[in-house]
This record gives sequence, C-alpha cells and structure tokens, in this order.
Amino acid sequence: MALPFSIIRKDNFVSILNYFSGTDGNIDLTSYDIFKGHQGQEIKIKSISFQGTAIQNFIVVKQGDENGPVICRLGSVVAYETDRCLFGKTGSYMKPFLDVSACSLAVAPNPNNITFEFI
Repeated sequence: MALPFSIIRKDNFVSILNYFSGTDGNIDLTSYDIFKGHQGQEIKIKSISFQGTAIQNFIVVKQGDENGPVICRLGSVVAYETDRCLFGKTGSYMKPFLDVSACSLAVAPNPNNITFEFI
C-alpha cells in the first residue's frame, strides 16, 4: 500500500506533505519514519513548522511515542498560515513522534505541510 503522504528529505530539513487524518490517513509517524538515516538517535531539531490547509488544523508533536510528553502543538485558526516552534540557535535533541489521533488534519485541495529543520 502506498503511503497517503510524501516525505522529502534534504541535508538540513525534512518536509512531510499531504499529512491528514481520516480514511487512509491515520498513520502515526515515528522519528524513525521521519528521519531515515538517523535511526536510533535523537535528532538535534532547530525548528518545527506547520502549515495547515484547512481552518483549525493542528498537529501535536510528542517525544518518543504516543505516551511521551508533548514537545509542541502547532496550528492556526486561519488556513495556509504557518505556525512555528523554535528551539534556539543551537537546537534541541529529541525523537519527534506525530500521533495522528491527537491531531486535527482535514484534507484540503493542497497538502498540509510539516517541516523539521535540524542541525
């Protein structure tokens, strides 16, 4: 089965496009899934940004797994507005986990975009 979203990996960031909840979209993303090539390590994250495509879309990023503490909650009451969580110039080590059951990610004509910028 093809994943209902795309992951773009570059040298200093990872973007997840078309991430949504609902039919065929309820897929949790672990740190392993997000940062292939950095398996088993905490990643030094500089920022996490989220641009939802529908009104009141939001994501909850947790540490490690669905039972971990919340790292940040990102979203906006306005569609296509970017919300960002910054972790300082030097970043912070973490193993982000996207628990889709804690998110509100409606499908819209354009993809929701989640970007992890790392050092």
